[in-house]
Amino acid sequence: MNNLFKILFVVLSMCKFAHAQNTFNITTSFGVDVASNILETDSGYYTSISSGQPTLPRNAIFCFYDTTGNLIRNNIYGDSLELYNDHSLFLDSKNNFIMGAGYFSLKQNHYQLSLRKIASNASNIWLHHYAQDTTRSYYGNWVYNTVDSGFILPAEVADSIDGNIYVIKVDSSGTIKWDYELLGNKYDQAFDAAETIIHDYLVVGWTNSFGNGNLNFRDAIVVCIDSSGNNKWKKTFGASNVSETMYRIISSHDGNFIISGERFIVGQYGNSSIWKIDSLGNLKWQKYYLTKSNVSEFYGIQELANGQ
Repeated sequence: MNNLFKILFVVLSMCKFAHAQNTFNITTSFGVDVASNILETDSGYYTSISSGQPTLPRNAIFCFYDTTGNLIRNNIYGDSLELYNDHSLFLDSKNNFIMGAGYFSLKQNHYQLSLRKIASNASNIWLHHYAQDTTRSYYGNWVYNTVDSGFILPAEVADSIDGNIYVIKVDSSGTIKWDYELLGNKYDQAFDAAETIIHDYLVVGWTNSFGNGNLNFRDAIVVCIDSSGNNKWKKTFGASNVSETMYRIISSHDGNFIISGERFIVGQYGNSSIWKIDSLGNLKWQKYYLTKSNVSEFYGIQELANGQ
């Protein structure tokens, strides 16, 4: 493989969610590749790939596969001095594609947040990089599409002393409406967000600063921010001498929220975790799934149509 990693692109055809059949299995290689999600449409499948060599550049690649798994188109974005980590890919309200949110500029030696809008022909509509303070580094993860056609970018902003949970809200043109920073005294990070029925935003991640978090262990954290960017509350989940992290959050059919992540106890195997909370952050239940791996993480979760 010439020391190159390859993406294993697998699409499963589901029959009433009961019998999974492997329809096709496609391997696509552009270099050292990471594909974070797959977007299904009537005409085929789209994916965003962060691709390159072990060092810079790492381009953003927008791929389209037809319904039988043939690679029809791949469009490459970025130059030799850039690194893109586009975890998110989804359609906006006007059927344009949104990609984001991690970016590094070698020329500026600076980590920033990134958001790109692409037309159906893969041409750029706009591209924005966000860094309110050029002396600090911004580490982006997933992007959430809000009801008002804007976007929430959960992240971490860090310097040499600590890192704080950081969130920006942008409108449909990518212009910043507000930003929010949760001030801690150690390192904290946000990964994902969801919107409540009253248009608050629930942001999930991990914290060394709050709850049982300390220099050695993390608590999972949920931060509630209102539609104007003001903090309403924060709640932590975890125990002493245990590390817990929330990675993804989705709204469930019953008006609550499902969160996926991990729980790690020193000297034991890591556990994948799922939490269910209400819109006020009250814990409905939490489940752990033990694996025989030092690290076991749920990076995504989807609720079935029947609510299971």
